[in-house]
Amino acid sequence: MKKFLIIFLIILFFASCGEKKESTLITGNVKNDTENTISIGDSLLQITETGGFFFQIELTDPQIFSLKYQQRQFEIFVVPGEKLEISFDAKNIDQSMTFKGKSAETNRYLFQVGKFYKKVGTYFPTYSKKWRSLYSKDEKIFIAELDSLKNSFRKSLDESAVNLNNVNDEVLFQKENGIEFTFAWMILQYPNFHKDFTSEKISLSPETKDYLESINLDDPRLLKVDEYSDLGDALIHLKIRQEFRTNNDLKKSDNRWLKASFNVIERMFKNQKIKDFWRYHYLKKHIENNGVKHIKSFIEIFNKSCKSEDLKQKINSLYNSELSKRNDHPIFTYKSVDGFNLDAHVFIPKDLKEGETRPAIIYFHGGSWSEGKPDWQFGYSKNGFISVCIEYRTYDRYGVLPFGQISDAKSAIRWMRENAKKFHIDPDKIIASGNSAGGHLALCTAMLDILDEKDENLSISSKPNALILTSAVYNVSHGVWFADLVNDKQKLKEISPLQNIKKDLPPMLIFHGTEDTYSSPYNYCLEFVDKIRKAGNIIYFHPIKNREHFLWNYGDYWKIAGKAKKEFYEKLGYLH
Repeated sequence: MKKFLIIFLIILFFASCGEKKESTLITGNVKNDTENTISIGDSLLQITETGGFFFQIELTDPQIFSLKYQQRQFEIFVVPGEKLEISFDAKNIDQSMTFKGKSAETNRYLFQVGKFYKKVGTYFPTYSKKWRSLYSKDEKIFIAELDSLKNSFRKSLDESAVNLNNVNDEVLFQKENGIEFTFAWMILQYPNFHKDFTSEKISLSPETKDYLESINLDDPRLLKVDEYSDLGDALIHLKIRQEFRTNNDLKKSDNRWLKASFNVIERMFKNQKIKDFWRYHYLKKHIENNGVKHIKSFIEIFNKSCKSEDLKQKINSLYNSELSKRNDHPIFTYKSVDGFNLDAHVFIPKDLKEGETRPAIIYFHGGSWSEGKPDWQFGYSKNGFISVCIEYRTYDRYGVLPFGQISDAKSAIRWMRENAKKFHIDPDKIIASGNSAGGHLALCTAMLDILDEKDENLSISSKPNALILTSAVYNVSHGVWFADLVNDKQKLKEISPLQNIKKDLPPMLIFHGTEDTYSSPYNYCLEFVDKIRKAGNIIYFHPIKNREHFLWNYGDYWKIAGKAKKEFYEKLGYLH
């Protein structure tokens, strides 16, 4: 017992020594300073009149901090107990930056990495002229331009005489892999963007495919590489898509993409930490973008296989939190199809009086027809309406294309009218509302006379009495991701609002960002509004200036939309 106690105390002593903090100092001097402040990490530091600044922290392990000055941001590396000195001229930061201290060489290397990423960043955003020019080129020229970029980084290291032997091994590993992963990710995007910009459908060359296949993702050290998750997600996505489309057993599940993800991860990785990371990644992603319905078995698999208590705590906390949001309102099955029950989440105002009926608003979520969840619109109507949030068969969960989703949307509106008395709904005052792909579905319920479920009571109308559309998709005759899955292209025109203009449509309230150039191009929206008006329909159009597709992320949209919706309801006679 005494021997055991001595051993325990020795272990405790060395453990405490390993956790000993050391004072670490970063000092600097800025010539020609114009800012008066500089930030390191979360600390905002004052720059003295002579250009000096001072930062001190207690560290137990080496650490990388973010240094921000003017519009520039750099990474700086320090080890515990180090005194690092930084100096630069504000008029020419790139040429004047110097470092002194134990980690000087590592910081010189990091500075060159930062300059390199600044150069790569000129190709972004992904629809900039430079990006469009790059991805419009032939694959060999495209690869050559990327190689030239990489070579420019090696050249910058040579010109600045950075000695890689004196760079911290962990930093070197992270940044070298990070650069390689950045370019590999850009290569993976080539077929899709090349098709977008040139209309030419191509596949990567065998040599390029071999290169991508050779990238090792099964090393736990890569989890500290910032670019690892983006590249890994893109590479794994290709394998999941193949699994999704070829494994017939997945048709038995309504969470097909998640099941395909787990299958691929199990086959693709051997390292436990990597398996845990990617299972967590796809499970979290699914909960956030598709919801928690019928995923209890996946949670149980994760809890049983995962060795990280931290990841298990995070995923279970998220799962239970999302699950609780489904418990404060009634959920009904509005449709059973292919063995699956589709949900309608109904929010009935608390102040409703017996025998009273009110307008109802039915929400169709967005998500590019591939993902999304009714939870995004959960909540009670501020105007006292009955709110109904609909689950429809998205592609990632059910493998169903928009044709089936339109059928679901029509079924949902018909179900509301069939149950109007039960839910206190005025059947002549039903508003269909949708964002993005959900806006497309809402429009189709009003515009199309096809895709009704034949076993339903077709004498009950599936058309809404009014529409509210935000960033809706008006043209699906070309340029949509599911076009390659539809053999008869005429079928696309049949579900494209722009190709189905007619008179006597419900009144519409439309919001669209003027800078939406890809997800749902603004010019299609303008064309739709013009044709709808010429056909004699009532439409209220609110272009949101200088905003892109995801309008709901912007405060100015909500300010405009709040006022416009109230005025719309008043004109409809729906407000009391």
